[in-house]
Amino acid sequence: MVAVLNEERQVVYANAAMVRFLKAESALPLCGSRPGEIFNCVHSRETEYGCGTSASCRACGAVQAILETQSTNESSSRECTITARERGKELTYNFRIVTTPFAMGEDRFVLFSLSDIGEQKRKGVLERIFFHDILNTASSLKVYIDLIKRSAGGGASPDFVDDLESIADSLIEEIQSQKMLVSAENGTLEVQKNLISSGALADHVLKLFVHDELAEGRIIEIAPFSESLSFISDEAILRRVLVNAVKNALEAADRGSTVTLGFSGSGPAISFFVHNPGMIDESVREYIFKPYFSTKGRNRGLGTYSMRLLTEDYLGGQVRFDSTEEEGTTFTIVLPRREHPI
Repeated sequence: MVAVLNEERQVVYANAAMVRFLKAESALPLCGSRPGEIFNCVHSRETEYGCGTSASCRACGAVQAILETQSTNESSSRECTITARERGKELTYNFRIVTTPFAMGEDRFVLFSLSDIGEQKRKGVLERIFFHDILNTASSLKVYIDLIKRSAGGGASPDFVDDLESIADSLIEEIQSQKMLVSAENGTLEVQKNLISSGALADHVLKLFVHDELAEGRIIEIAPFSESLSFISDEAILRRVLVNAVKNALEAADRGSTVTLGFSGSGPAISFFVHNPGMIDESVREYIFKPYFSTKGRNRGLGTYSMRLLTEDYLGGQVRFDSTEEEGTTFTIVLPRREHPI
């Protein structure tokens, strides 16, 4: 939706998309009004001077964007929530506002565009609630398993309790993985730098697959030449990348075959690799890192995509793969090796 505002913030033009959204007969009835007034904002009538003049308007993203553009003569962008009253009912709109200055002769105008982000905002809230609640449930399960182990006193707890604890750990890891991917795609994922031991990290990753059905009939091992190194990176993000790499390798490996996780350091870089004896068909190699592409069926295809997204956009590294019939398939994650916090 696009409108043109004069120096008094009044509409002098509105495009067809805005006219349709507001259910107006044409743009003419909108002209002379300010944005809050054409959207029936509840605050636009709180003072005799209209939209932008009440105390509540100070926090309005639309007003802030318009005024900033008028004062700086530069584009501005804000999110804006408008509470409108229509036929006695209140409606809430969520917009992304972009304002751009331009002039015609001596007259200055503001190009005022709105994108409806209401669905995006609702989706974000529901995702946060979902991840918060399900993580709480999984964490509670882990607490009760710990209580069962403690109640055994000095005696050994039954084997199934250890199995339950491992399953609970895997469940929590998977939930956090999905939460991380959503944040990464939204651009809201925060990187936390910490000191990591490559050997301890690899052991942790393999432990997560002890009771995973993907590992049944397959061997997972750490490459014997791997050298444990210390470096600075985000452990949670890197662990998720390696888990996805191992998971993809297990899915591609036949029963009885071996999946190998290895790591090494060379100069200013540290590399992790995951190998399986299978080969990726040449016809699908160019699609490997594309979202929602998978050779394993529908509603799949985020594993390798998330590996590249997390590694390149958040860890500052690179992901590549090599695949031949003789050597099998190896995914390699290369990261800058920082030995001290920066």
